[in-house]
Amino acid sequence: SGAELYVGGQHIDIEVGELHCYLASEYEHYVTEVKGETPRILWMFGAYVPKEDWENYTIKFGTGSG
Repeated sequence: SGAELYVGGQHIDIEVGELHCYLASEYEHYVTEVKGETPRILWMFGAYVPKEDWENYTIKFGTGSG
Protein backbone atom coordinates (compact mmCIF):
# COMPACT_ATOMS: atom_id res chain seq x y z
CA SER A 1 0.00 0.00 0.00
CA GLY A 2 1.02 3.62 -0.22
CA ALA A 3 2.07 5.27 -3.48
CA GLU A 4 4.76 4.79 -6.13
CA LEU A 5 7.42 7.43 -6.92
CA TYR A 6 8.63 8.09 -10.47
CA VAL A 7 11.56 10.37 -11.34
CA GLY A 8 12.71 10.93 -14.91
CA GLY A 9 10.42 8.16 -16.15
CA GLN A 10 11.97 5.59 -13.77
CA HIS A 11 10.18 3.92 -10.88
CA ILE A 12 12.06 4.61 -7.63
CA ASP A 13 11.56 1.84 -5.07
CA ILE A 14 11.86 3.40 -1.63
CA GLU A 15 11.04 1.94 1.74
CA VAL A 16 9.24 3.71 4.58
CA GLY A 17 11.60 6.23 6.19
CA GLU A 18 14.17 6.28 3.38
CA LEU A 19 15.49 9.55 1.99
CA HIS A 20 15.32 10.23 -1.72
CA CYS A 21 17.03 13.18 -3.42
CA TYR A 22 16.90 14.35 -7.01
CA LEU A 23 17.12 17.56 -9.04
CA ALA A 24 13.41 18.38 -9.13
CA SER A 25 13.93 21.21 -11.63
CA GLU A 26 15.71 18.82 -14.03
CA TYR A 27 13.54 15.68 -13.91
CA GLU A 28 9.81 15.23 -14.33
CA HIS A 29 8.56 13.53 -11.17
CA TYR A 30 5.27 12.33 -9.75
CA VAL A 31 3.68 9.85 -7.37
CA THR A 32 0.73 7.61 -8.06
CA GLU A 33 -2.51 7.74 -6.14
CA VAL A 34 -2.24 6.30 -2.63
CA LYS A 35 -3.70 2.78 -2.37
CA GLY A 36 -4.46 0.65 0.65
CA GLU A 37 -4.75 1.70 4.25
CA THR A 38 -1.25 3.13 4.73
CA PRO A 39 -1.26 6.94 4.64
CA ARG A 40 1.46 8.79 2.76
CA ILE A 41 3.18 11.37 4.91
CA LEU A 42 5.82 13.53 3.21
CA TRP A 43 8.37 15.91 4.64
CA MET A 44 9.81 17.88 1.77
CA PHE A 45 12.33 20.66 1.56
CA GLY A 46 14.29 22.34 -1.18
CA ALA A 47 17.75 23.78 -1.47
CA TYR A 48 19.87 25.34 -4.18
CA VAL A 49 22.58 22.98 -5.40
CA PRO A 50 24.62 23.77 -8.52
CA LYS A 51 23.90 21.04 -11.09
CA GLU A 52 27.58 20.44 -11.81
CA ASP A 53 28.33 19.92 -8.08
CA TRP A 54 25.51 17.37 -7.86
CA GLU A 55 26.63 15.51 -10.99
CA ASN A 56 30.31 15.52 -9.94
CA TYR A 57 29.41 14.25 -6.43
CA THR A 58 30.87 17.36 -4.82
CA ILE A 59 27.70 17.46 -2.69
CA LYS A 60 27.60 14.60 -0.16
CA PHE A 61 24.79 13.62 2.20
CA GLY A 62 25.90 11.88 5.40
CA THR A 63 28.38 9.08 5.64
CA GLY A 64 26.14 6.07 6.38
CA SER A 65 27.47 2.88 7.83
CA GLY A 66 26.30 0.49 5.17
